[in-house]
Amino acid sequence: MAEKRRVPSDYFVLISPGKIVFIGIGLFFMLVSWQWPESHLLTQIPSLGPFLSWLGKEHNLLVKLCFVPVMSLHIIEVFVAFYYCYKLRLTTLTTLKWMSQVLVVGIISLCYLIWPLPERGMVRKFKK
Repeated sequence: MAEKRRVPSDYFVLISPGKIVFIGIGLFFMLVSWQWPESHLLTQIPSLGPFLSWLGKEHNLLVKLCFVPVMSLHIIEVFVAFYYCYKLRLTTLTTLKWMSQVLVVGIISLCYLIWPLPERGMVRKFKK
């Protein structure tokens, strides 16, 4: 028989805030350089700003072809996170935390939801 994993209804693993900020800022600047390459925001970044502005102006299609699939995957991962939260019977607030973290970080966060952490003593296994 298949083994089920049971987690507390408030099971949540916070990814390193550094990773969340790094990936979130990267996604934000991809969006800005694609949609608004002449933005004042890009000119304020000392060394990376001119490069992102140039990339958005000269290679706008390339930035679009990178940004749109990445965000599409992140959005699909949000639906997968919702499914697993429902399957694990997590609370609404915990589900919202998982979904917002997965929207930014993606598969890095989703792995902790699909395969809960047994080494922290949070997971109890039982047979049907």
